Amino acid sequence: MQMMGRTHRSNEAHQPEYKMLTSDLGGEKRFTSTLAKRMGSLGALSKGQSNANAGADMMEKVNFESDQGRQATTSFYNAMLRDVKVPGTKLTGMQILTDLRVLKKAPGGGGMTVPPADRTNVTRLLNRLLALDPDVQNSVYNYFYDIFQATVQQAVEDGTLDTGVKTLPGDDFSVKEERSISKDPKTGAETFYYPVDAQVRTNRVSLKDLDRLMKSNEKRKPVIMRNKEGKVSLVMEASPIVHASGSVTPASYVVSPENGNPKKVATNSLHQLEPVEDWAKTAKSKAESDVDRAASNAEYTLSRYKDNSQPWAQTHLKDSQEALDRATSALEEADKAATDVTKFARDQWEKQHSEAPAHTTQEHHLIGGAVLRWWNPIREASGALNIYTALFVAS
Repeated sequence: MQMMGRTHRSNEAHQPEYKMLTSDLGGEKRFTSTLAKRMGSLGALSKGQSNANAGADMMEKVNFESDQGRQATTSFYNAMLRDVKVPGTKLTGMQILTDLRVLKKAPGGGGMTVPPADRTNVTRLLNRLLALDPDVQNSVYNYFYDIFQATVQQAVEDGTLDTGVKTLPGDDFSVKEERSISKDPKTGAETFYYPVDAQVRTNRVSLKDLDRLMKSNEKRKPVIMRNKEGKVSLVMEASPIVHASGSVTPASYVVSPENGNPKKVATNSLHQLEPVEDWAKTAKSKAESDVDRAASNAEYTLSRYKDNSQPWAQTHLKDSQEALDRATSALEEADKAATDVTKFARDQWEKQHSEAPAHTTQEHHLIGGAVLRWWNPIREASGALNIYTALFVAS
């Protein structure tokens, strides 16, 4: 920290640029966490300056010395004491606690445990991680970090996480109204309500992006899958979902042509998806059966009603022939898909990509002007407040 200050001088020709380098050892995140906490205490992570956003976001992700970090540490120790198996290792929780040397004799003559006072000590946990073998260390750290992320996400959903000043995302904004909703009787200061529509760019995935994703994630065994509505998506293996409680659920990543942000979902929630190749084989087999059935029905109908000129009889003949035509057309499509599964999947992917909107509209409701007098009532009513920087240009 002193080095950063001593190299930053007034009237300098160029501002210093710092890049934080760490190895892939999980325990080394302790040093980054300590620095993030110190910078936060100095106000450097308040995001008051727009050019501080990138560094602030990175540092906040490893700032474990926070309420969420202490909650995650407690959940981690509780899970270890339940002797759960840590993903990526063959060790159980009690074996890892033994290697971390954090176990102590329980009061009252019980077994070994982690004292309650030690279960919130983030720094000690990160220090002790450095004593583990690198492979085990990284797996244990990743498990702890997943718990931390789940805890932070829960805080976001509950509205209890202070994220500081944020920039409203979007390529274009439309302020639909400026309405005065309150006026201070003493100062005359007004509070305004602004409904705002933001045009946010979607992260669509082209065929070129798809090829890059599949090549860079070969170890995750990527497979293009199809749902019952005919939509395709890319499914890849993922590390288990670790919940805030420390429990673990098998997971997969899902990427669609409409959204390139990998979505981590429980694997058991993908039961409605099947590989395109499997679907094509099943669809062709079903189409062949449908054609046989329709052909048999058309032949029977023709033999029975071909000499009957009554309108109802002619309707039967027409319906049976149309059913045969539909079944034949479906078989041709299924055969085409089964013959070249890759082309079929890529064509469907390209279709979904082209049909997906380039932007989506997100609606925001902003309160501006004199807001401090309404701060607590709004917070109590909504459970959360987000602070955004905004600039309105008068026309």
